Amino acid sequence: MPRRARKDLNTSFFHVIVQGLNKEFIFKNNKYKDQYLQLMKKLKKECK
Repeated sequence: MPRRARKDLNTSFFHVIVQGLNKEFIFKNNKYKDQYLQLMKKLKKECK
């Protein structure tokens, strides 16, 4: 069961976890993983 979301965050740091159920892989191959990482880098720059 997931934990409840925090209502008030006083920090600009977040820990992002990407994991499938039962620790299954969520990317079919490295191409999809690389695309995900590139998207995260792009959004990091855009959102500061």
